[in-house]
Amino acid sequence: MEKFPKTGTKPVKKKSKIESLGGWKSGLAAIKERLERRQISSQHGPRLPKVFENFAKSKEILESGLRPKTSILGDADHIENQEIDFIDRRDEGYITITFKLTAENYRKIRQKLAQQRIDAFSTKDKNVSFDQIFYSALKKEQGVDTFKVASAWALQVGELKVKISTGFHYEYYENEEGDKRSSLGLVTIDFPARENTEIDLEKLEKQITEVLKSVFEIEDGITPPTPEAERKYKEARYRWHHRMRDWEALDDKSIERLERKEVLPGYFTMVEEGKSVEYEKEYGKIAPFHTIQGGIHRIATIFETGLLSSHERFRRGMLLDGMSSDRDFETGGADSAFTRIVTDRIDSEAGMYIGNCAIVFHPRILDRTDWYAYYDDQFGTTEPEQYDKRESPNQFFKGISANPRGYDSNEQMFRTGIAPSEIMGIVYVAETYRDSTESILERILQDVKWELKYSDKEPEITKEKLRELWDEGPLAVKNFFVEKNLIRLFDGYVRLRFSRLQALILALAEKGITEINGKPIAEMLIPVHEMSDLIAIAHGEKPKPHPENKDPNQNNLW
Repeated sequence: MEKFPKTGTKPVKKKSKIESLGGWKSGLAAIKERLERRQISSQHGPRLPKVFENFAKSKEILESGLRPKTSILGDADHIENQEIDFIDRRDEGYITITFKLTAENYRKIRQKLAQQRIDAFSTKDKNVSFDQIFYSALKKEQGVDTFKVASAWALQVGELKVKISTGFHYEYYENEEGDKRSSLGLVTIDFPARENTEIDLEKLEKQITEVLKSVFEIEDGITPPTPEAERKYKEARYRWHHRMRDWEALDDKSIERLERKEVLPGYFTMVEEGKSVEYEKEYGKIAPFHTIQGGIHRIATIFETGLLSSHERFRRGMLLDGMSSDRDFETGGADSAFTRIVTDRIDSEAGMYIGNCAIVFHPRILDRTDWYAYYDDQFGTTEPEQYDKRESPNQFFKGISANPRGYDSNEQMFRTGIAPSEIMGIVYVAETYRDSTESILERILQDVKWELKYSDKEPEITKEKLRELWDEGPLAVKNFFVEKNLIRLFDGYVRLRFSRLQALILALAEKGITEINGKPIAEMLIPVHEMSDLIAIAHGEKPKPHPENKDPNQNNLW
């Protein structure tokens, strides 16, 4: 047993030759990495010009209600996903640079800022103050103008306003607070800028680099990660996704197989190509899908933007609630887009809810390594009590396949969102019992006559004209009522008579969508009766025929 001197200081242990050699080698490795960073920095040159070029190219996204966003790779291990996002808020007078700190670095920064805040009170130094992080709507007609994300520490560094989330959200009074797990690690940096005003990009890049270094101790600034840093990140991501312990050996081939890909416009992640095929060989064919609650009209937006997480929508100006957006911000689920799955191992008699309609995705989305899953609805929580006990993909699929009734409320959370290109079809529960067209048209005419009974207006529509419009399509019917200044009648009566298929066609046609992923709408809108139909659609196949007069009570989808 080694003795310590009376002073309490440890005796200096003489290093062995092997230890000295190890330190010498690690020093060389550090020097090599610094040289690689300098080389990469000189190769890439200024990075902001590309950001603003991408803003210019993505102006059309504004029509969908989203602000343009572009991303760059930066840093080695301080920032989640090694990704820094730029959001064009020049309509409000800002460009916002935003990212999330990794858990370890967030803890360090929180401790540092908390201490600075204490010092500020004692020295009257106003450098660190308290503020709030808000997201604001691009289109104010959405009904909600702003969304309060969390309280934040705020620093003014030159022209840049830096905010670091405290992880709390104050609802009514300062002593009433609640966690907002989707805000943990969140950083926003606002730079004043207006459309059509010149920006000194070289100066801005230097300012951003200085903030990253001085506030967040990110010495590389916005220099892209080195090959060695990317390798380390791949290893960390693989361990996280497959739930591997630090002491478990990694397969080099598996790490080399990971490739960073753009899986959603402006969002990159590591992809393990072909992994979904392996899952299906082991656990049966898989169909991921997302149910649409509320207005069918939202499906048109998904075709334009992809299925976006609540956090991605909100920070880019689309303040539309999902199924549980507020709760998802609290649990951490707001950072992800949600799906459910069915497999062909589940009992054909088991049931599954698909809502007004559902979007079916290709199973290759499971090649991504940024998703996690639960057997039941947990709001995508990242709270340690559940999150730390989540299973690996293999364990999850094994559990799903082993349960013949399946888990009808299972959920998978994909970071940021899923691209429109992954959509294989839009499904709705087949309407096996429905009135004849003649009967429906007769009811519409009766509704119109009743509504206009005490007005000076004449119906100006015959059954023959209505049948002609009906055959032409739901948009033609709507346009006729608009021309006759009877849109209130259309919304109050006629729209309600449409079938689910007609309602879907109208929602897409109103947005000018006539095809999806190169296919006509008619081929992508598919009635379904049972879960095997979802499996077929996810794999690009047609569902098997079902009897036209099948009893709807025999459907296992609803």
